[in-house]
Amino acid sequence: MILVTLADACLRLPELVDLVAKGEQVVIVQNGVTLAALTLPPFTIPTLEEEAERRAKAEEFSRLIAKWHEEDGLPYPPEGELPTFPQPESPAA
Repeated sequence: MILVTLADACLRLPELVDLVAKGEQVVIVQNGVTLAALTLPPFTIPTLEEEAERRAKAEEFSRLIAKWHEEDGLPYPPEGELPTFPQPESPAA
């Protein structure tokens, strides 16, 4: 873990981002108080190919649902509103 002051972080931001990309954690402090931390995101952004594959799978799934509804004689998408479930009354009511 690397500690830097806010002023230092402003001057060295590109360098600090490179360090984070290599797996380091950078903590920004000011007057002994932690202000922020630079870390890798908890997820990766999908590539264009991965996103296209995800969309193709979703479209195929939607076609299968429509097919299953048709086989069962049900409209797709379902007509009307989605079913609602009664909500219990609040004890304060």
